[in-house]
Amino acid sequence: MTRIAWLLIGVWAALALARSALQVTNGLSAEYFTNERFAGTPAVATIDPVVSTEQIDAAWVGDPPPTFSARWLGHVTIGRPGLYTFATRSDDGSRLWIDDRLVVDNSGEHVPLTRAARIQLDAGAHRVWIEYEQDGGGYEMALLWAPGDGAPVAVPSWMLSPQRLPLWKIRVARGLDWLRSAVLALALACVLWIALRSARSIAGGVRRVPRAAALAFFVAIAVLETWPLARHPARLSRNDNGDTILNEWVLAWVAHQAPRAPLHVYDANIFYPERNTLAYSESMIVQSGTPSSSMFAEPTRNRATSSIGFCVAERPMRTRSSPTSACSRSIDSAR
Repeated sequence: MTRIAWLLIGVWAALALARSALQVTNGLSAEYFTNERFAGTPAVATIDPVVSTEQIDAAWVGDPPPTFSARWLGHVTIGRPGLYTFATRSDDGSRLWIDDRLVVDNSGEHVPLTRAARIQLDAGAHRVWIEYEQDGGGYEMALLWAPGDGAPVAVPSWMLSPQRLPLWKIRVARGLDWLRSAVLALALACVLWIALRSARSIAGGVRRVPRAAALAFFVAIAVLETWPLARHPARLSRNDNGDTILNEWVLAWVAHQAPRAPLHVYDANIFYPERNTLAYSESMIVQSGTPSSSMFAEPTRNRATSSIGFCVAERPMRTRSSPTSACSRSIDSAR
């Protein structure tokens, strides 16, 4: 059984290499803007596997601005010629172009609304362009399709690609993806069987190194509970939201104030002239004692109000001209 498991792992690796050699990327090129007019430089540029509300949440790391817009560009590949139904379901407005022809116009401010249209398409790749605008409140977006007069469902990722690709490549890539999933399932089944057969030796290993075994167990549980964070922690972790900015400011204030005036560490330089303002949120006294917090402790000479170090180190609590008001506003807006 062990040999079979290793053989399946080798087959899976070979299929993965073959899939990579095809150079087929599934999804559409996506651009997200912090306004509803598609103006300026995109705040996020990525490849979205599908057009959906979940992908919008992922692009904004779960914290989209009150108003924003998004557009997707690429190609949809049709397997055989015929009449197809395409639709968008959106809150607020959306539009769909196929081969530079406006097919679905779901514009305007409205609650979740589905609009559909039928179009005759040949087999192969067709250029698509989708726009979406969110004007405030709840948001929802989905790209749907169906052959003929069938009920529209979400367009699957394998049909979408940023570049125009021949139909045979799309079909081969889809087949390889299916084979990889099947082989991986068989390999995992073999590994599970081996683990069950070796339960006694595994138990003995756990008894020999209990701390390492406990660490491995809890790391595995953490990865499962926070998935897909482990897949891309730099992008999927929330490092740019209001709570993170406030926590950085708290760490900076305590690291600055504790060695200078420990009896007034709670008189933070925010919400002037109130006292004990650090108690308005988590004080993070212990965390502020870590070496990493010392980077905030020294005052900076940068006069930009967006600098957290400037807000903490250069704005005293007692000044009647209320020099902390700009800092307070920046923290309030971050919340």
